[in-house]
Amino acid sequence: NIRLHGDRHTNFFVIDDYVEPANKAIGVTGDLQLFGNPVAKPWTRLHKSFSKDASSIVVDGNVEDWIKYQSINNLEVKIVVAATEMGPNEQEELTVSSISYDS
Repeated sequence: NIRLHGDRHTNFFVIDDYVEPANKAIGVTGDLQLFGNPVAKPWTRLHKSFSKDASSIVVDGNVEDWIKYQSINNLEVKIVVAATEMGPNEQEELTVSSISYDS
């Protein structure tokens, strides 16, 4: 896992007068190889709005592969739900515990 710490108030990392990659960046000089599990649908839309205290959400389409490798690798699967307005503090990070389908 790669975890970048800080928020929008964290001081910027400045390399020189021309390069200022903000406060969360990965710099590479050479090769970078990233590995993960491919997913058929890396993003989707909410099927309907949900409240902050909701215990479930409804999304469009089949997202079963989001947790496909969870039990094999004992990983916690997290998703980010962004607001339509896309303000800097208008997102929620949720942990996926299961996926169910309406018949």
